[in-house]
Amino acid sequence: MKTAVKAFKGLDKFPFKLISDNSTTDFDLYLKTNNKIVLYSHTGYNWRQKEITDLRRQGHSNFYTKESDQWIVNTYSSIYDLTAFPEKLTQPRKLTKIVENSKKLLRFIYSNQITAACMDRAKVLANEIVHTLGEHPEYIHRILNSTQTDIQFYEGIRVSALSTAIAIRMGISQQASLEHIALGGLCHQIGHRNVFLNPKNRPLTSNRTQRSSMAKHYFNSHQTKAIAKFSYITKQIIRHHRERLDGSGYPDSLDKNSILPEVKIVSVATIYSELTAKTLERKRNSTFQTLKWMSTNLVNKKIAKEPYDGLVKALSLPRK
Repeated sequence: MKTAVKAFKGLDKFPFKLISDNSTTDFDLYLKTNNKIVLYSHTGYNWRQKEITDLRRQGHSNFYTKESDQWIVNTYSSIYDLTAFPEKLTQPRKLTKIVENSKKLLRFIYSNQITAACMDRAKVLANEIVHTLGEHPEYIHRILNSTQTDIQFYEGIRVSALSTAIAIRMGISQQASLEHIALGGLCHQIGHRNVFLNPKNRPLTSNRTQRSSMAKHYFNSHQTKAIAKFSYITKQIIRHHRERLDGSGYPDSLDKNSILPEVKIVSVATIYSELTAKTLERKRNSTFQTLKWMSTNLVNKKIAKEPYDGLVKALSLPRK
């Protein structure tokens, strides 16, 4: 036993339970075999549950990580809990947990390095949003009503839920398509990470500076390894949700024929969310005021009519 402890000096245990199917670990993992430590997986390894099950059958219960990786291991462990939903948790309590954990994830992304593990957790949350609104489309009202303040960190869940609700009302039923849209909506702000917030966590005030910085930073976020496993559609949403039909958007000044239908959905959701959220600068606009203004000033000019109609239908559902 003393020999084993000496062999593992400088290493910390990492339990199997923190690894889920199709997840990514952001650090090297070591395994104890024949009283020796061997490197089992490199940083960025993609896991399958069967592999963990097989290791359990062989008598293993945990990996080991280097002490020098402790900060990123702690990061991984913290965000893993954001998508651990107890099986007995039922609606609407589960909805509350999804909303709050989405906020925590976005807050985490703003204050820490964006990792592949962060994006894995975002995928799980996006899938939960699709599942919840698929079963309870009227819950869109609960999500919007509970996220009117602290918009800085609730914006992801608001846009994700709105985009999903719009897509469903437009007749999109394929699960994969809805999940791409929900994930793009949830993560659409990752390009803002170093743009919207100054060191004191307050919004920047210069629109010209903000626009210039965002256009540059969107490109950087689009290329980051953290979203490498995202679908093409989701990446396009993250990069292009600020584009407009008349070519006045950014970062690439696309015209209406170059913007994906899914991007057009998230664009509508983003505009509605921003106009109906309460901020330090202004009071929130009512649903009626916002829809009327969007119809008069934006539809068929800067945003597409079909997703706008989907938004109206989603918001017309009875509140429960």
